Amino acid sequence: MAAKTNARSTQVNLRLTHEQKLTMRCVAEAMHKSLNDFILESACLAAVDTLLDQRLFTVSGSQYRAFMQLLDRPEANNPELANLFSRRPVWVTNKF
Repeated sequence: MAAKTNARSTQVNLRLTHEQKLTMRCVAEAMHKSLNDFILESACLAAVDTLLDQRLFTVSGSQYRAFMQLLDRPEANNPELANLFSRRPVWVTNKF
């Protein structure tokens, strides 16, 4: 297993208005963080939230009925699923 590294090796450039930069700098200082750390953490948290919000999907009537039948079935013993639910989610354990 490869060692996990915290070294940052990629740069992202942003174009901000003066007001946007002042606002973010003010909040970063209030949180005792650098502007870079504040922007990076905020962007990563927003990205995770966006992924978690991807819960709307469209299906046909027959697909919907089949899906609802699956949801209505009694649960089966699933050790892999139990293992998955016993672990902390990545977005909780990782520090952005």
